[in-house]
Amino acid sequence: LAVPFINEEFGVSYSLEVDENNHTMKGMFEGILFSRTYLFEANAAATSNLVELEVVTPIEGYRRILGRGEIDAQRKHVNAEMIVGKYEAKFEVRLSFKQPVVEIKTPFKILEHFKLSYDYTNA
Repeated sequence: LAVPFINEEFGVSYSLEVDENNHTMKGMFEGILFSRTYLFEANAAATSNLVELEVVTPIEGYRRILGRGEIDAQRKHVNAEMIVGKYEAKFEVRLSFKQPVVEIKTPFKILEHFKLSYDYTNA
């Protein structure tokens, strides 16, 4: 799309590929604004207990965004992590009668590392 009174080009294009057999997705979004191209890409994959996502952006400091989540109902374990640029956050929960754990790690000063656990042994 060309805007004559501004003499600039604007445009948007995108694509999305879904592979239902392998439970994956790939996406791309490209925008042109004031003669500059901005490209965003995403990849995602999933299984019955795992989800992973990666986003690549043109934004300085946020070039790569990663997310991962895992649930293991058999072991009563939840694990999730997210990385945005240089910032990383993690969350983990393990439920058991003898050794439950809740652990959180973030880039925020108020909650850099929090861990709650106990160990019960019937001697």
